[in-house]
Amino acid sequence: MKYPIQLIGIGSPADHDQLGWQLLENLQHSSQLQRELNEGYLLATVSDRPGLRLLNSMQGAELVFLFDAVMNSESSELVVRCEDIAIYSQPGLLSTHGFGIAETIQLGQALNKLPNKIIFYGIKIDEDQSVEKQALQQAQQRVIKELQYYLPQPQR
Repeated sequence: MKYPIQLIGIGSPADHDQLGWQLLENLQHSSQLQRELNEGYLLATVSDRPGLRLLNSMQGAELVFLFDAVMNSESSELVVRCEDIAIYSQPGLLSTHGFGIAETIQLGQALNKLPNKIIFYGIKIDEDQSVEKQALQQAQQRVIKELQYYLPQPQR
């Protein structure tokens, strides 16, 4: 697999819409990922309401992790994870933005402009900040665990 793995935190300055940015920032400060960030295996990018610009942001990457706030009143899950084609089969779930992630991924698929793999983590918006904090912690743990699968193991 080619590197770097790209991590993209999606959001906006609006209160609850910063959850994707916050998750990315937490990952950047995680001691478990410092070597990979410093050695260039991971590329972390903040994106403010990217819409179709997301396709350009992902260009050249083999693997992209997307993080965004989601509104999902039908599920009790704090963190939603889906990948590749499953991302655009849930258009109402995945974004607080007008032309959302699902629609952008669908267009990218039609234009053949997607990386080999895209993994989406949605952090559920909640009025209770303690619930959002719990969701961020849960997402961070899950992302770090999943990244370990894709990252090269240190030489011993």
